[in-house]
Amino acid sequence: MARRKSSYFKAERSFRRDRGDGKPAKLILIVTEGVNTEPIYLKQLAKRWGVHPRVITLKPGGDGIPANLVTLALNEQLEQRKRGRISAVDPMKFDETWIVFDTEHAERQHRLEDGMALAEQHNVNIAHSTPCFEFWLALHFALKAPPMDTCEEAIRLLKQVSGKAYAKDSKHSEVFCRDIIDRVGEAVRNARNLEARQSEEPFPANPSTTVHKLIESLYETLPEQMKKRVNFP
Repeated sequence: MARRKSSYFKAERSFRRDRGDGKPAKLILIVTEGVNTEPIYLKQLAKRWGVHPRVITLKPGGDGIPANLVTLALNEQLEQRKRGRISAVDPMKFDETWIVFDTEHAERQHRLEDGMALAEQHNVNIAHSTPCFEFWLALHFALKAPPMDTCEEAIRLLKQVSGKAYAKDSKHSEVFCRDIIDRVGEAVRNARNLEARQSEEPFPANPSTTVHKLIESLYETLPEQMKKRVNFP
């Protein structure tokens, strides 16, 4: 058993030491509120970009309360260490931990602020969407959007700007995300422009998202020669 573990860490050190351009690769843990659209989208993006499978550890299935997602992320870190996938010491650890969530439910439960504080305390990055992840998807097609109180409104906007059928179940999410994933550069550009316009507004602006920051981090895991093949602003 010890010999097998030693071989694993040797391979892990090799992976982190060399991405093909001499720069160390990052290890990223992503915990998502959703069990369908968010993880499916991220898997589609990683596949299209050729992100190394060891870069991302994806944990879907939170309950929409950011503090609970942070706790789930911390528990996942401990579980991964027990399995020997990462170490509690450098350099074999998660370099970044992210939670992906909608603010709609958290705000209704008055659980947004405590979750943000807990994330900051444990150095967990947030990729929020207001009111929900479907607004991030809508940014693949359009920048302008009115304030929205519910995810149902965001879904209607998404259908309108994309001209595509959409549903949250895994089958429809798989098809939808596959069809739009090449437009991710436009979504990032739109999200950056929106963020700049909302810089003076209290968090969370409506509508708003920081999913683009997670996407930017994933892009940075790519070797330079692979970045040249990706349409990214």
